[in-house]
Amino acid sequence: MRAREVQRVHGRRLNADCNDPRSRHPECPFAFMPFSPYQLSITSSSAAAVIAPLSRSRATLIRSLHRRKGREAGRAYLAEGERLLDELAAEPGALRFLFCHADRLEWLSSRFPGAECCVIDSGDSALFGTENAQGVGAVVTMPEPIAPSTIAAAGGPLLYLDRIADPGNLGTIMRTAEWFGLHGILLGAGCADPFNPKVVRATMGAIFRLPIADRVRAEAVLDLGWPLVALDAGGSDILGVAALQRRAVYIVGSEAHGVDAVLAERGRRLGIAGGERGESLNAAVAAAILLYELRRGGTIGQPSAPRTDRA
Repeated sequence: MRAREVQRVHGRRLNADCNDPRSRHPECPFAFMPFSPYQLSITSSSAAAVIAPLSRSRATLIRSLHRRKGREAGRAYLAEGERLLDELAAEPGALRFLFCHADRLEWLSSRFPGAECCVIDSGDSALFGTENAQGVGAVVTMPEPIAPSTIAAAGGPLLYLDRIADPGNLGTIMRTAEWFGLHGILLGAGCADPFNPKVVRATMGAIFRLPIADRVRAEAVLDLGWPLVALDAGGSDILGVAALQRRAVYIVGSEAHGVDAVLAERGRRLGIAGGERGESLNAAVAAAILLYELRRGGTIGQPSAPRTDRA
């Protein structure tokens, strides 16, 4: 993209050539420093995006979103990397603004026509949560809180995650739940924050679509009045053999703590065949086996179709 395709909003064309390393026009958005105080727009053959240097207030917001307290205060979370932003571009309704390194503007603007892109200095990689960041990110508005009864009303079965504190495990389970067609999931109070950047990355885009009831206490699960089925290595019923109900709450606990005693006592315990060696299955693996069996037995609907609209 040539600098002559970069214009101020009021229409005056810039004369600097951004592709020439000897040229560092102070108003060129591809120059690393300093940035223009004016808002700019980039045009290409397929898209237009409004760009501006990243303000201090927005930089502060992005840094705050790496912490749960900041996410809850700002009612927003971060999405980083090409794969996640490709997923977000398909359903951009919750997007607040984009941010990127100057050399990623063309990639970003081609996927988010008309969106606001904030350009950051190449030395500001600390704004990203990964060590080898791809230089593209977004601030996304959190969805409104959802009650367990709302997800239950969409139809069973329900998946309740009890104290799944590892972000990678939680994100993987969310991704798997969407793939197998669950209408949403319930997260217990001891689970990782579903909007933690590590969880968001592990969901591979499911975070933008899968309804989540967060910080659901055991009492709220009991109040639903549905039968409880807890995955338990010592369960007398075996997954793949025992009949599975559609209108039931299936509970997956953490490897360290298992399932909450109150819930385990009230429900049926379901084991997974195997266990000759090793102490237990990884929680994400156990959840995937459960969801596969629910799908295979027709208890949940068709799995999500693969996306075919990616560039």
